[in-house]
Amino acid sequence: MRISVGPARRQLHHQRSMLEVLRDAKPSDSVADRAPWPVADGAAGVADWSLERRLPGTEPSPPLGNALVGECCDFLVALHQAGDRGKPGGSLLRAADVIASAYDREHARALRCVAHRLEAALADLPRGFGHGDFWSGNLLSDRGRLVGVVDWAAAGTDRLPLVDLIHLRVSEQRWATNEPMGRPLVEEMLPWAEGGGDEQARSYCRRLGFEPEPKRLEALVIAYWFDRVAHELETYSDRCEEQWLRSNVEPVLRTLENDDWRRRLEMIPVSTPRSSGTGR
Repeated sequence: MRISVGPARRQLHHQRSMLEVLRDAKPSDSVADRAPWPVADGAAGVADWSLERRLPGTEPSPPLGNALVGECCDFLVALHQAGDRGKPGGSLLRAADVIASAYDREHARALRCVAHRLEAALADLPRGFGHGDFWSGNLLSDRGRLVGVVDWAAAGTDRLPLVDLIHLRVSEQRWATNEPMGRPLVEEMLPWAEGGGDEQARSYCRRLGFEPEPKRLEALVIAYWFDRVAHELETYSDRCEEQWLRSNVEPVLRTLENDDWRRRLEMIPVSTPRSSGTGR
């Protein structure tokens, strides 16, 4: 059972509504069997509550084994397909506006320029259902097998592909070094993308119908960063503090603003948006 008071009720309601949307989409058994479907909900005084189906398993300890990561990849592909409606959106432009609100006009303009370029470059990719906070702390495993996925408060439809798997990778690196997001993203994930990703990422992309070209993977890593930072800023009041911004935002901003990365962004091919429809 989940109980929330005050502003936290918004996350409780969002989680419940997104799980209902997912259930209505009739996902494959590989998703349905691992989801904490809502059973009942209500209010008691100043608190709201939601009762969910109890899932088996325990939280796995990082680093995750290859077999478990492979099952995570399978789950995320099936999850994304459950919500694929082929709708290109303006989520990155909105995320840029959220991040820009913490900076001066010059940085804000640069952020919006990068987001606009990314939206154009990624417009042909399938949009689908995403978990939004897919890391080991929200997974349940039993004897090395994925048996449950919890905490759907950041879930949503019409999400870019691969970002949940990127979040899993970034979170594992941060767990290993106990550090903020900025350095791992710049020094680990962008080189990872430039090298063509890994076996799980390449398999994920191909099963959703696109090739894992390095420039496209780089664009998806940066898109993930936009989405994640905007989510953190909107969810947690302390994320606007200078120390958090210095560690999680500014290393990436410096990278995107240097001449080499300006040229790299300009070289990312602009895609033709997908038409509306099922996209499946």
